[in-house]
Amino acid sequence: MNLNDLMEKLNGLEEISQEEKDLLAKIAAKQEVENKESVVEKRPARKVAFIDDRREYGQTRSMTEIVSLPARLLKDEEKELVEFNDNCVIMSALLKTDPRNLKYFQQFQASNSTLKKAMDSATAAEGTEWVPALLSATLLEAYRMEAVVPSLFTEVTMPNNPYKYPYSAGLSASNFYLIGESISDSPTASPPSTMATSSVTLTAKKLKARVYFSEELTESSIVPVLPALRAELVRAMGGCVEDIVINGDTTATHQDSDVTSSQDRRKAWNGLRDLCQSGNKVDLSTFNYANHRSVVVSMAKYGLRPSELAIISGAKGINKYRGLTEVITVDKYGPQAFVLNGELAKLDGIPLVASEYVRENLNATAVYDAITTTYTESIYVNKRGFLLGNWLSPKLTFKDDAEVDQNQLIIRFYKAFQPVWTPSSTVTTIGIAYKMS
Repeated sequence: MNLNDLMEKLNGLEEISQEEKDLLAKIAAKQEVENKESVVEKRPARKVAFIDDRREYGQTRSMTEIVSLPARLLKDEEKELVEFNDNCVIMSALLKTDPRNLKYFQQFQASNSTLKKAMDSATAAEGTEWVPALLSATLLEAYRMEAVVPSLFTEVTMPNNPYKYPYSAGLSASNFYLIGESISDSPTASPPSTMATSSVTLTAKKLKARVYFSEELTESSIVPVLPALRAELVRAMGGCVEDIVINGDTTATHQDSDVTSSQDRRKAWNGLRDLCQSGNKVDLSTFNYANHRSVVVSMAKYGLRPSELAIISGAKGINKYRGLTEVITVDKYGPQAFVLNGELAKLDGIPLVASEYVRENLNATAVYDAITTTYTESIYVNKRGFLLGNWLSPKLTFKDDAEVDQNQLIIRFYKAFQPVWTPSSTVTTIGIAYKMS
């Protein structure tokens, strides 16, 4: 059947057969479908998401999950929820009330749709029963940024206390052998190598503070100062850990004569000053570039790579380093330079990191004796040589002190600090430049 012949019949009003009528019906149906498709909006193809971004599918993470995640994994609205969680924890502790009774909680819940979704998500036994109870992982990250010296070292989460942290020494140059070409059916196999493994035992210590507040404290008076309270909490925790990492000493008689109380935080663990071996302490009373280099040389292979090192010094020491022509300041690094937290400059490619907890009232042997208080020091450290441990989340509790009409906010958290390799005459991961004035 020819379509042109059929069209001539129709134009001439000639009678057509049933077969020809069926053909016309098929043509009309096809045309109708094509017309409908032409007016349908063409939707763009959805790209496959290779990350777990559940917002693509209209889903929201649960609050339990949100408050446990680091900031880099949170969306903008989730960061707002984390701040809400931490504010609720602080306020409920100060006011000794269930967080759900706070007007702040109720108003935020009523106005924030993301919070409602997070509280109603499919987390087991959560639903709308979720209650802010622990400070978020984001606040812990903020503490780490505040603690300049601790942030130099790898920090691990401890599932229990004490915790044996395993690590592998991996392959080394001695694991490789010269092997000839395989030209036989039974070629000579290379000698086997067993990767060395070891472990570090981290024992977390409880660090605790009590802060007094008037019993007249109200929710309306707390809300305006919440950002300052959060910042102060972070600053205090960071400073506490930094002080111990630098000045800790667990011996009965502390190296510094003004540390006498058994509850002094500087007796929590052995810090960098105490762990440094006598052979790695260099007199820098004559401050110059050559004597700086002698500290690095004393560290042997542990001082070879500037990227693994840091020089920790106080204000007095940092200003002396800045006087060396070999020092390159941050503004001269260039756009591609990597800058550590608290880093002010580089010397031989080694970051200069400032810390207020480097003592500037030491004697000529680099300890405090309350007699000679005119010297300071600088600590040279290989960052790979030490680990920080974090056990449990910081906890805020409340105690009513009726005798003095005051309330106590009690803050406690657990930290550990341990060398990966115990410093010795051959394991020289720390060097100290002392007698700097």
